Amino acid sequence: KEAPHARYSFVRWGSNVKNRLIDGEESVAVHYFDENLPQSISQMEFGKEKVVFFVRDAHPAQEFASLANFPTVLFKTPGWNDNKYPILERLRNIGFDVTPKVEVDHPAMIHDVVLKSDYYGITLSGSVPEGCRSIDLPEKLLIDVSYVMSCRRSQQDAPLNQWLLRILKATLKNKQA
Repeated sequence: KEAPHARYSFVRWGSNVKNRLIDGEESVAVHYFDENLPQSISQMEFGKEKVVFFVRDAHPAQEFASLANFPTVLFKTPGWNDNKYPILERLRNIGFDVTPKVEVDHPAMIHDVVLKSDYYGITLSGSVPEGCRSIDLPEKLLIDVSYVMSCRRSQQDAPLNQWLLRILKATLKNKQA
């Protein structure tokens, strides 16, 4: 709406996208904060959401503690959590050990598994799929995840990138309202 003549490519995060940024391509990526990106990449935060577990609406678990009796399905994002799962590490650090029984690499598939079973998934509060409900972590175990716009550090102050960052902030704010 704000840029009717612009051309966009919406591609899944992966090592190819990450390498394009690192190699200096004039592009931006919108994803979660990635502690493994080099210093040459600027990660400008435009919002946060909290981590929640999600289950199908009719799932027997009603609170966080009861999830320990059910298996987990995890979303594997190539190029971001290939070798380790930052969310699982953060959960382990606060005393909740999650061992996934199923890993999938497509969001629709994780939703399908959760909708058709007693598995639960991990997502962000604003991304719970239709037909599912969230189960919050206990207050003392809250985990926030930062949404960031990433680009070459040398390009972070470019007017077009600053404009896009403002649009992303406004869009997320409207989604959360």
